Amino acid sequence: MESIHLKSDETFPWHKEQRFRLLIDGSQFFPAMLQAIEAAKSHVLIEMYIMESGQVVDQFIDALVQATKRGITVQVLLDDYGSRGLVISDRNRMQDGGEEL
Repeated sequence: MESIHLKSDETFPWHKEQRFRLLIDGSQFFPAMLQAIEAAKSHVLIEMYIMESGQVVDQFIDALVQATKRGITVQVLLDDYGSRGLVISDRNRMQDGGEEL
């Protein structure tokens, strides 16, 4: 899939180094996000509307915990309603691992 580059004078104040890629469905989104977490050099900032406990979230929590162990600042913003399926033990794993929720 090709990245889309925006000009700096468009709707948002983009810098020429910034780019984004539209990822359709979890089969594209999850591997790309996990790869980005692994490649982070200083910060991981994630905002999620829907987050439910399960196999996929376990992979994300493991990756985020590993990032904090590498000295990366990890901040996770979750929607109250959309993350009601995230069990307390998973929330605790993230906080105990050093992530800010």
